[in-house]
Amino acid sequence: MNRFLLSKQVGSSNGSDKASTSGGGEAKKRKYRNNSNLSLQGNNTHILKLSEKIAAFRKKLQLWITKLKEGGGQDCFPQLYNYAASNELVVSQDLITLFTEHLAKLTEYFSKYFADDDVEKFAWIQDPFHAQSPQGFTSQDEESLIELSCDSSLKTRFANHQAHPSH
Repeated sequence: MNRFLLSKQVGSSNGSDKASTSGGGEAKKRKYRNNSNLSLQGNNTHILKLSEKIAAFRKKLQLWITKLKEGGGQDCFPQLYNYAASNELVVSQDLITLFTEHLAKLTEYFSKYFADDDVEKFAWIQDPFHAQSPQGFTSQDEESLIELSCDSSLKTRFANHQAHPSH
């Protein structure tokens, strides 16, 4: 299966038919992947933060699929389109379809490996001073949460920790 994914524009004055990849682009992708991986690790990371990051990434995948289907997603993939433009190439519909299929597979894998857990039920853990008691709490649990949420010294410590998490 040999498809032309990037093709020369008609009337191109560039004599080179050989596409070369930009080393800077690959370095940026590697740096982004490394930063993404590091953001999922560390001392101040917990399952709720990780769930939020995964949920955000899954929504981004859906956004990219939608944008690709609507018109190519130039604003989602600027490096691809900048590379194509600087080399007088056109991003083909075959390439857009390939990207869409790949993103759909990623979405499927993320759905399989990261279930849609409702992290809102744990809001009281992240901020016990403003959250409602979740369903399933006993009366004693609710009373304890009320006492905790009214403790001004704990509220101050919590606010300081939110502002300076390394302390």
